[in-house]
Amino acid sequence: MPTAGALGGAVAGSEEAIHYLKHHARSLMFSASMTPASTAAALTALRILRDEPELVDSLQANADHVRRGLAAAGVQTGASTTPIIPIPTPGGMETLSTWHRLIERGIYVNPVLPPAASPRLRTSFMATHTVDQLDRVIEAFAEEAELISP
Repeated sequence: MPTAGALGGAVAGSEEAIHYLKHHARSLMFSASMTPASTAAALTALRILRDEPELVDSLQANADHVRRGLAAAGVQTGASTTPIIPIPTPGGMETLSTWHRLIERGIYVNPVLPPAASPRLRTSFMATHTVDQLDRVIEAFAEEAELISP
């Protein structure tokens, strides 16, 4: 099921489940409503998904292409099945140095460091990425594989 991220999160469920969460989930006790801009962005995303369902297939195909290419290059990706593919790294310094080298090659990924999570590079792919762009990412990570394999 695709999600429409903008700000915060959303929960879908039965009326009973939602009632329980509203009154017992600590993270909701002091939360505020979504902003109008975030609500409009999520609504627009849902309309696009309704009108262009092929985008979901394209997005999944792109993520699968990258996962296969990274696996063939010996780059670990964990059990991700989404277009957000985490690539574990052995430590913070390796994460940051690899992140910097990738940026120099024109490839942006998000570095993730403790205490937020174990060190990794977080990649995100879109339905609009071309195969050439995806292959550039795979090639860059293949060249970094020995340095980032934990």
